[in-house]
Amino acid sequence: MNGSASPVILISEDDALVALDIEYSLQQAGLSPVSFARRSDAELWLEKNTPGAAVIDVRLPDGSCASVVEILKDRKIPFVIHTGQSESEITEFGPYAFLEKPCDPQMLVSTSLSMVKSRA
Repeated sequence: MNGSASPVILISEDDALVALDIEYSLQQAGLSPVSFARRSDAELWLEKNTPGAAVIDVRLPDGSCASVVEILKDRKIPFVIHTGQSESEITEFGPYAFLEKPCDPQMLVSTSLSMVKSRA
């Protein structure tokens, strides 16, 4: 993680309202969200930063987030797939935690907190 007091959570989400809702919920739980609407921007950020965990939508305007997931896996950063697609439609990410949209914000927060704690 970076030097901030609260764990950073990477969010890949192209729907601005959904991203804002996730950010707000995570901030209320004492986490520091950082959001990206494009896969390439998330990849660039990951070159110099290490989040405590990640919330990943599978498809962004510039393509599949499979490359972001691979970076997370290589660096042993826990993540949850948060998407409107059914779990059976997603095959390129290998084993992962899954929350289907829309989900209760508290479920997303508790999952994120659990991932951060598992990494500590």
